[in-house]
Amino acid sequence: MPLAILVSCKTYTGPTLWRTEPRPDFPEGIPVIPIPPVKSNFDIGGKHLARTQAPLRLAWVVTVHKFQGLTQPKIKLGLGKKEFAVGLTFVGLSRVKALTDIMFVGQFDYSRVHNLGGKNLQHRLDDFVRRYPRT
Repeated sequence: MPLAILVSCKTYTGPTLWRTEPRPDFPEGIPVIPIPPVKSNFDIGGKHLARTQAPLRLAWVVTVHKFQGLTQPKIKLGLGKKEFAVGLTFVGLSRVKALTDIMFVGQFDYSRVHNLGGKNLQHRLDDFVRRYPRT
């Protein structure tokens, strides 16, 4: 078992001994936090047992492109500052069954959600009605 697992975290604001190398977006470097192992002692069936483990939680990060077509029970969604491709905001928002199952990470412009159809939505709807009239 290592003495600690070093984790860099851009949003950490507490005390830290180390930082990554400076970068243009982080001139002081990203804080590095040591996560030491935790030992738990317990008794089962008259036997004294101990377990040592790193208190980390397994998690995944997936781009919206790779997330398309999947449904998840709960997600954390970072929409970013701008829409890189048409429909990415919609794909991100539609990965859960209810909006209450999304935790938004960071700030985003609400107009991206309000105008999900974009400028061409009405043109596409008109074209659809023209091509497939009701009979």
